[in-house]
Amino acid sequence: MSYAYSTRLLTEDQIDLAYLLVEAAGCDVSRADWTGFCNRVIEWRGATGLHDDVVVATDAQGHIKGLFVTEMIQSLLFGRVLGVPVFITASAADEEGIILDLLEAAKAKAREVNCSDIRIWTQGGQSWVRVTGESPITSQYLGLKLKVA
Repeated sequence: MSYAYSTRLLTEDQIDLAYLLVEAAGCDVSRADWTGFCNRVIEWRGATGLHDDVVVATDAQGHIKGLFVTEMIQSLLFGRVLGVPVFITASAADEEGIILDLLEAAKAKAREVNCSDIRIWTQGGQSWVRVTGESPITSQYLGLKLKVA
């Protein structure tokens, strides 16, 4: 069964609801750090278009069913890449539909900021460390790399 989802940038009133997904997914981030990050993202939004961001997928009732966090990466191998260190879905009924809608939103964001690739990082406890920049950059490319058409 396919449902219709709306993907859009996270708003202030969705921060706490989105944290429930982030926490359930096992991202190692406190509510205070998540709230601070989201508030900074919202404050900087539109300044250059190249800042971190959070995109949510909501159902017709406005419930958050998935989200992803973006970051800009300048790679010597691939050029400008849209990094997605956090990609979360939450649906027993239509996980595939949410994934497809979130991927389309990620591709649209990548095209908007002239990225030729998207890197969706392997989920796990280290995903939040990559968002905050507290992890040293390594040559490991763990996760899924997608070409943007």
